[in-house]
Amino acid sequence: MERHNFRDYDTILHIAKIANVDLEMNNLRTRVLGELQKAFHANILTFFLADPKKRLSHPVLRDGDPAICQKYLDYYHQSDPMSPNRNPNVGKGVLRYCDVTRYSKFIKTEYYNDFLAPQPIHFGIFLYLKSPTRLLGRISIFRPKRYTNFSERDVIIAKLIAPHLSFALENAEMYEKMKGERDFFRIIDQCSFYGILILNKRIEPIFINQRAREFIELLRDKGKLIEDLFPPEVKEDCLKLVEALKHGEIIPLPKNRVIFFSPQHHFSFRSQVIHQNFGIKFQTLLMVSIAKLNWMKIDEKALQETYQLTGREIEIVTCVGEGLKNAEIADRLFISELTVKKHIQNIFEKMEVNNRTSLIRKVLPLSAGFIGSAL
Repeated sequence: MERHNFRDYDTILHIAKIANVDLEMNNLRTRVLGELQKAFHANILTFFLADPKKRLSHPVLRDGDPAICQKYLDYYHQSDPMSPNRNPNVGKGVLRYCDVTRYSKFIKTEYYNDFLAPQPIHFGIFLYLKSPTRLLGRISIFRPKRYTNFSERDVIIAKLIAPHLSFALENAEMYEKMKGERDFFRIIDQCSFYGILILNKRIEPIFINQRAREFIELLRDKGKLIEDLFPPEVKEDCLKLVEALKHGEIIPLPKNRVIFFSPQHHFSFRSQVIHQNFGIKFQTLLMVSIAKLNWMKIDEKALQETYQLTGREIEIVTCVGEGLKNAEIADRLFISELTVKKHIQNIFEKMEVNNRTSLIRKVLPLSAGFIGSAL
């Protein structure tokens, strides 16, 4: 498998930042497609929204023909092998044509010859953007036949980008609903899977949704929060946003943080400015989004090459990342707790760390990162 490098991470972070500059749905999608076109060396891109039945609609295009896209909506979607309605593997998040069909068979289909080839499109990679409960949209990225197919590295990068785009798309969708609804806070409480705090410019809470209350209660139970509703680093981010507003920035760039409270508790905090019209009164507010993070798969080969860890030590690092205690690791791996302690001491020495939190921080660049989750 191809490994991603620091330039790839720069690309991922840049696209994530661009996605959160604007909460207007079409502006967000247009900006994202422009950046994805450069990142993936693509010729045509489309960004569809999805309804509750996974039907695609309301496309935004990059260098595509609107008339051809309309033909897709009217007819060709029925034979699209990557259609969410037809593809049982949509839950994988990122797929290429070659992942679901053989090209020798695919290039003989009506869909390929009458719809794709004339554009010209030959290779495709698809990002399925999802909330925890439903499909939000699909991004289609295409290349012509004279290009090479999308590589394994492209797939890895797309998988790392997709959660950021899903989060931004869900925020934009919520923003669109807020514009058409009077009950601003009710919509936040119902629509968001994430913890949401709405603050005034004095960093005082004016609304906290149920998910945020659950996160705050969890952290207080663990002794991670004493008086404030969020860590001092997040408060500092909010103060910087307020300062940017004072200097004339209309929508300052969001501030993003991942905070490791313990090996079992990693949270992402995104602080951003929102403008909301409450009837006759227009207000500028701050929104802090909170997500608990779950450990994802480690690049075992990279970990072995970088720190010379054994196979058993890599298994234990994975368990530590999942927040397991020594006794739980011993049960899972069918070894004694004393053996687990010895392995962990060896891991600490090889990776030059002295606690589990520092270990996780070192492993993060060699993994697929984290994903947001419920409690």
